[in-house]
Amino acid sequence: QVSSDIYTHPKTGTVLLYIGGLFGCVSSNCDQIIDCKNTGTINVSETTTRMLYVSGLLGTAMYGVEMKLDGCANTGDIIVGEDVFARNIYVGGILASTNNIKMQYPNCYNSGNVESKATASQETYLGSIFGWSTKSNSDVATVGIYNSGTVTYSGNSALAYVGGYC
Repeated sequence: QVSSDIYTHPKTGTVLLYIGGLFGCVSSNCDQIIDCKNTGTINVSETTTRMLYVSGLLGTAMYGVEMKLDGCANTGDIIVGEDVFARNIYVGGILASTNNIKMQYPNCYNSGNVESKATASQETYLGSIFGWSTKSNSDVATVGIYNSGTVTYSGNSALAYVGGYC
């Protein structure tokens, strides 16, 4: 269980920024994460980046990973402030983004509030469990998943996708 709060404001110059309560990015050699929990607040401010990934547990999982998150939870709030600017923004209670992976996440939940006030020049993806997930080449199992936190978007984007799940 991780319970420390994360406050980040790296200013400018970062091309890809992955922030997770437990892991920023997983791309290989990690097939299971079991009974992990984040209870701390994640607050992102004063940031300009090309791509921003923020999540209570895992910023992103990508490219060929086969992973199982079992019994994991986020109870901390996730806040992306109005002084954050990116081309694309991905925010999720459990995962910000998955990209072409086979994934199972049984018995996971989010009870933290997920909020973005940020500006994205192209797209914002905001969800209580996932911010965004590819459908092609993905095998997603969703047994026992739930959310009790709120999802709030008051930012500015060319396109914004906001959902209670994904």
